[in-house]
Amino acid sequence: MKRITTTFGLKDDYQYALYVGYSQALAAVNARAIPLSSIGLNLERDRDDIKNLAKDSVDNCDAVMICGGLDVDPVRYGEEPSTLLSHLDPERDELEIAVIREAMQQKKKVLAICRGLQIVNVALGGTLHQDLESIGISGHAIWDREAEIVHPISVDADSQLVKITGELKGVNSLHHQGIKDLAPTLKASAWSNDGLIEAVECENVVGVQWHPERLFKDDSQNLALFEWLVE
Repeated sequence: MKRITTTFGLKDDYQYALYVGYSQALAAVNARAIPLSSIGLNLERDRDDIKNLAKDSVDNCDAVMICGGLDVDPVRYGEEPSTLLSHLDPERDELEIAVIREAMQQKKKVLAICRGLQIVNVALGGTLHQDLESIGISGHAIWDREAEIVHPISVDADSQLVKITGELKGVNSLHHQGIKDLAPTLKASAWSNDGLIEAVECENVVGVQWHPERLFKDDSQNLALFEWLVE
C-alpha cells in the first residue's frame, strides 16, 4: 500500500482539521494518508525543525498530497495582508513549501488541491489574488454545492492533466483566492471562463483549484487524479 504524505493545518483559531474525503480518496486507490501538520511548531523558533520534518516526511513516503485550507500568508509573495483574508497559518506555509521543494528534488509526485495549488505557485515564485470578489471575479466560493459541478472549465488538450483525467467539463469551487502571477516553472493547464487558472503542472506535479476529494465517489475523472498520484 502506497504511503502518501498528506498535509493539513488550522481550521480556525482553535482547531486543526483534515477533511475526510482526502483519506477516503486515497483509500479508494489502495493508498494510505500519512497526515502531516505543523502542530506545536513556531516559525521563528523551529525553522530548522520544520525543514527537517519536511525532509523526513518526504523521505518516508511514496508521494505527497498538499490539501486545501486557509489562506497563504501574502508576506510569502511580497504583499501586505488584505483585510479580506481568513486566518493565516505561517507555520503550515513554511512546512508545505519545504515539503513541495523536497518532493520535487526527490522526483516524487505531488498532487496539490485548492490551497495546495496556491502554495505550490507561491513556493515556486508566483503570486496570488488575495480576494477574487474584490477584483470583480465572482462565483468561485459555492460552499452550499461543494460536491457538485458549479462552473465549466477549459483544459489544454496537450496537458498532463488531460492525459490523466480526460477533458473535464466542469468543477466544484470552494475558494476566494487564486493565482495572479504564475510561477515561472509552472504551466497553466486549465482555466475557468473568467480566465482564472484552474490547474497547473510541471514534472511530477499537478495542482487543481477545485476539490476532487468531494467529487471522486461519483466521478471517475476526478478519481483519476488520485490514481495518478499512486501509480
